[in-house]
Amino acid sequence: MTKMINFTLAHLSLLNFIIAFLALLAAIYSICYTRRFNRRRIVVSDGEIDYSGNFPLISFSIVNPSPASITIEGITLTDTKNKVIIPVDYTPSLNPYEILQFADPLSAPCVLVPYGNVEPSYYIHESYDRLNITVICKERIFRFKKNQTFLLHLSDITD
Repeated sequence: MTKMINFTLAHLSLLNFIIAFLALLAAIYSICYTRRFNRRRIVVSDGEIDYSGNFPLISFSIVNPSPASITIEGITLTDTKNKVIIPVDYTPSLNPYEILQFADPLSAPCVLVPYGNVEPSYYIHESYDRLNITVICKERIFRFKKNQTFLLHLSDITD
């Protein structure tokens, strides 16, 4: 028993170093784990264009696959040449014999809950096969940026 106590006392600084080093590794691992799994990100998908009205109606889905809420502050539409597309302020006239699609733009900041989605839609002047959609958020969503641009391929809605 005394041999063990003498050995422990003689190597106490080495034992303290090993315990401190293991604690440092555990702290680094927990920081990396927290940063990786609490990272915010968004995905834009399901782009569709509907030609049934006077103006083409584009709609798409913005999905939050992360475990943290994201506040979307705005959306910018641009064509493939980076020319800004301004949505048309249009409401179709009601016809009791037709099922109409109405625009649902994001006009105010929208909180996207974890694993939730929002589906905005906009009337535009011209028809496009592809659009760049820039989503502007309150939080960082892409590296150190608060905005991210997605290339969206639009599929035609057939009646």
